[in-house]
Amino acid sequence: MELLRRRSVAVRSLWRVRDSRAWVRNCGSRRPTHGESLMPSIVCTVESLPYAHRLHGYNGRCARIHGHNARVEVTVEAAGLDAQGFVVDFYVARAIIARVLSRFDHALVVCERDPVVTLLRAAGEHVEPFHAPPTAEHLARYVLEAVNAEAAREASPGHSWRATRATWQEEQGFVAVAEVEP
Repeated sequence: MELLRRRSVAVRSLWRVRDSRAWVRNCGSRRPTHGESLMPSIVCTVESLPYAHRLHGYNGRCARIHGHNARVEVTVEAAGLDAQGFVVDFYVARAIIARVLSRFDHALVVCERDPVVTLLRAAGEHVEPFHAPPTAEHLARYVLEAVNAEAAREASPGHSWRATRATWQEEQGFVAVAEVEP
């Protein structure tokens, strides 16, 4: 946990130069040249998210119910810093991400059209119907869109931020990435 906290703080001090795509440290030694704009960027990481799923209709092992420990990262940007000097307060971002992910925590995530939904709910299981097959790709896209919806609702006057990238990584090393289209 401490390693993740240190990594997040280190990432906060990086700035992306939008036009040149070069990364520079925010140490005051470089100012943007004419035509460049600095876009602050941070990464918030959720350590682990245990969930189960199945891919109804898939012809392979993932058609059966199985579990994962996912690691979710969300990259956040703003046009500038707020009054306190943040792109977004880490605690605010983590709270939003935690709310978005809470529906999947220790849940069985299945497509809403999957016939097991009714059966498992009747058995008292925590089933979370999903609008699409619950692949890592769809889950990453959902996180990106849901975090942005929450961020828009909680935006403070004069300052807003958005998630530009969500990464959903399963413990086997499989990674799905969803990004905001430019």
